[in-house]
Amino acid sequence: MNYADVIEFVKTQTAENGRPPNYEFRSRFEHTMRVYRWAIKLQSKLGGDLDIIVLAALLHDIGWDENRPHGEVGAVSVLWDSMATALEDDASYKRAYYRIKNFYRINKPKIRRCKTDAGRVEYNKRMQLLEEFIFQLEKELF
Repeated sequence: MNYADVIEFVKTQTAENGRPPNYEFRSRFEHTMRVYRWAIKLQSKLGGDLDIIVLAALLHDIGWDENRPHGEVGAVSVLWDSMATALEDDASYKRAYYRIKNFYRINKPKIRRCKTDAGRVEYNKRMQLLEEFIFQLEKELF
């Protein structure tokens, strides 16, 4: 798989996310590229589906928001789950796809928990990103 398009997408998306508060000298994109390099090193030692692991590493901060705890950001949760799928003995793109689709199905209705219009707009953006990701996976897998 050629990751150049994904890296360019991540670079564009993370440009809007600023710098991590604890690393003002490093951008969100630089952080993501460090995670990407570590993911490749870890995969070479531990195994797992390289494409799924690399995509998870590259996309893990795509929805990062300094005003929300890291674990609540949708993309992080989805890709963490995908990384777990990649380490399973019978890992496959289709299994990761079904896990992501299930995450979306479960979490889409949670928009009711958003208390403000701004929160609902942001939540919708994240759900739309998932919808687009699922759509792309469907085009490539089926």
